[in-house]
Amino acid sequence: MANSLSANFPEYWSRAMQRYLSKEAVYQAIVSTEAQAVLKNGDTFHKPYGSDVTVSDYNRGSSFTVQDITTNDEYLTVDKQKVVPFYIDKYDEIQDNYSIRNYFIKRSAIKLANTIDADVLAEVANASYTVDYHDIDSNKTAGYACELSTTTIPQIFTTAHRKMSEANVPLTERIAVVDPHFISTLTEYFAGKATNLGDRVNENGYYGDFMGVKLYTSNSLYWTGKLGLATNPTNGDTVSINGVTFTFKSTLGTEPGNVKICSSVANTIANFVNAFNTPGTSISEATNAGYVPVTAANQQKLKGITATAGTNCITFASKGWGYVPVAKTLTDATDKWDDNLCMVHYLFGRKGAIHLVIQSRPNVSVKDVSDKLGVNIVSDTLYGIKTFTEGKNELVDVKVNTVKW
Repeated sequence: MANSLSANFPEYWSRAMQRYLSKEAVYQAIVSTEAQAVLKNGDTFHKPYGSDVTVSDYNRGSSFTVQDITTNDEYLTVDKQKVVPFYIDKYDEIQDNYSIRNYFIKRSAIKLANTIDADVLAEVANASYTVDYHDIDSNKTAGYACELSTTTIPQIFTTAHRKMSEANVPLTERIAVVDPHFISTLTEYFAGKATNLGDRVNENGYYGDFMGVKLYTSNSLYWTGKLGLATNPTNGDTVSINGVTFTFKSTLGTEPGNVKICSSVANTIANFVNAFNTPGTSISEATNAGYVPVTAANQQKLKGITATAGTNCITFASKGWGYVPVAKTLTDATDKWDDNLCMVHYLFGRKGAIHLVIQSRPNVSVKDVSDKLGVNIVSDTLYGIKTFTEGKNELVDVKVNTVKW
């Protein structure tokens, strides 16, 4: 015999919903807002640049040759329109124990800020200068990503410094956006030495100064990777990126993430790229096509990541995720993620090298729904980004290997 008293046990609810962790946007600290003040209407901001001029000798009494000068136009277009819409029913809001509307409005604003941040940090791809493994070790191949260690971290910094100096970037305006892996390795490098780095991350991801460079830390850096695929996969082989697994199948089946093995490796690559870039759209099975969409949750993990078909390879570019974990189970051992070309791109350069116009800052609209007792709540923003030629010449793309992370 056992007592049954659970009907007497009270239950309690927290006074606040659970905290949610979010990335810290750094874009406000590193961009130029020159165009912001003038682009109150319209959608284009022009910033021309002129050709170079040369100095020649002059002989008294002799004529000189007049050089031609030209100008070229560049412009920023405000063309990025982003929304975060959701619906709340009138009666749900009445009976809800929490301010659910405000909770999701705040989350939406953070998501929009992180989206702008990802686009800004991806501008590192336009940098005129790079730091790769060959720059810090002449025995390494040009274009390969640097290893990150307590040995290489000062070399990475001094090399990036040299490239900025060669580009005439003012010493007082140098910034770098790195990630927690870099900060962790930098901390190991100091090993208890006194530094002028902060003990914690401050507003806009500011961490402190190192070698005269203002350091910002972000989890939204640009990342690229390369998957070699010279052999058609075997049934059951897999490729994973950012925690999402795709399975190559001779017969497509119904499992989410299944990708049809086609008649040739080139066709399989094309089919995979098509599936990856539209992960929520099914592709009917045929000789050279077929894909079963991944789950909605996994589609979110692929947002901002794009795939491009190459000869016996697939390249990937990621905005907003920072380090992207990858894996594979491919029967042919020569088919693999490239150990030297999976990399995060740290942005070094001049503060203000990237121009940003936010013409409509993240704000909220509440819209009645005609056939429902509730409202659609839409957070939105309108912005444009441009790295002009002057800015490209002030940026350094520091390539750091992520394969072992």
